[in-house]
Amino acid sequence: MADQSNNQITDATQQNAESTNKKQEVVKAKKENKNIDYKHQKEDFELGKLLGGGSYAKVVEGKVTNPNSPFFNSEFAVKIMDKRHIVKNDKVKYVNIEKKVFLLTNPHPFVCHMHFAFQDNYSLCTFFFFFSFYMFYYYYYFELLL
Repeated sequence: MADQSNNQITDATQQNAESTNKKQEVVKAKKENKNIDYKHQKEDFELGKLLGGGSYAKVVEGKVTNPNSPFFNSEFAVKIMDKRHIVKNDKVKYVNIEKKVFLLTNPHPFVCHMHFAFQDNYSLCTFFFFFSFYMFYYYYYFELLL
């Protein structure tokens, strides 16, 4: 009886060790394949039509064209802010607050998700999930009304 319980404990310990090793391998593979530490640049994107504009920024469609990016072929709404205008009109504080708010509300289902941000010499760029009219209509009609 004692031998049987010892064998069960040994088997359980081995299975636990094997599953832990498999999980570590999966995490390592995901990190290698997903390029989690990938730094985006303006050259990684193809910018499309203008979606809207404001006092110190404009929003355009953007598509990731770099195959090394984990978001390859994904579409985003790209907010492009002019650095010179932000500094000139003393809006740096508000831009930082906006970025913090989007980062804090990222897991919330009813707030637009900011995927990443970067800057170049002239502008700040933030990338949000692009929700087209047709996607909205489909979601509204089939998910909420039915």
